[in-house]
Amino acid sequence: MRPRGSKAEHEIGMKVLDPAPPELWDRVCARCPYATPFHTRWWAEAMAATFPHLRVATRAYLFADGTVAILPLMQHRAGAGGFFRGYESMFPGVYGGIIAEGDLSEAQARRIYASLCGRRTAWVRLFGNPYAPWGVPETFRSTLSFTQALRLSGEFKDVWREFSRGNRSNVRKALRSGLQVTLAQSEDDCAQYYAAYQDALRRWGERATSRYPFALFRLLCRQDSQRVRLWLVRKSEVVVGGILVLYHHRHAVYWHGAFVGAFFEYRPSNLVHAEAIRDACERGYQWYDFNPSGGHAGVVRFKHSFHPQVLYFHTAEITGDPLYRLYARGRERLRMLIRAPSREAARGWWRPSV
Repeated sequence: MRPRGSKAEHEIGMKVLDPAPPELWDRVCARCPYATPFHTRWWAEAMAATFPHLRVATRAYLFADGTVAILPLMQHRAGAGGFFRGYESMFPGVYGGIIAEGDLSEAQARRIYASLCGRRTAWVRLFGNPYAPWGVPETFRSTLSFTQALRLSGEFKDVWREFSRGNRSNVRKALRSGLQVTLAQSEDDCAQYYAAYQDALRRWGERATSRYPFALFRLLCRQDSQRVRLWLVRKSEVVVGGILVLYHHRHAVYWHGAFVGAFFEYRPSNLVHAEAIRDACERGYQWYDFNPSGGHAGVVRFKHSFHPQVLYFHTAEITGDPLYRLYARGRERLRMLIRAPSREAARGWWRPSV
């Protein structure tokens, strides 16, 4: 661990710890009311263990007024043999940004984000947090996004009454059809869910916005059940799909779901979400977050049937140091020069003799 920061940063009383000490990261996550599962150390470590091109690069920030902040980060190799680095908060396109112990001011937040732009920085991608008290700095190019989330009252019967009539009817149909919801208990259960996911990927084809390896689901399912629960839907003991829900502090977040297409008529998705919401109510969570829908209008309509709130946040990106931009332009120019002789040779191959 080494302190980092420019003279200006020290003048305003900010010290950067890179990397963030694990115990400090865990402490801030536990105490910050707007921290989500995606801000946790266990989530970052699962991503790094699954995707070899990633490295955990989370930083801690200590301010003179006693405020402690954490910026969860994943680092990408961005060129020149790893000299240039891209940063993402948080991978893979999930809630990120600063979390803090204490009242972090907007000026302190701006200083934290400014600290990312070093000589080796290629780019910074930031996915906002709809529960955080601030947005993203004006220096980032941002776009507005939204999620759909239920504010839980603690009594499932109150939440149930807010479901659309069609949704409640579909839940009852699923129960009449013999569907059962259980929690995954073994790696074999996880493998059966992954088989349903593979069926869904074949059905989605090129419309799929993400593809994850089995290793990631296996890692997540090995987490404590207070952090991760894989909810499975079975018909006649056969797993026909399920949802993966993550838990931290006040938040239960639906991150992934997949179902075998042949069983859609039994409405498994309606049933499993209702059971996961019931569990979140009973365990005292304040939010059941359906997560953003990746631009799929049909998914947005389905989530709307649970009568959630719409919460807005920004996703943003900032280009890095001018040195990287110079490198990127040179690299592209070199590629064009390399391709040009190949195209000329291809044309010459077919040129008739005279």
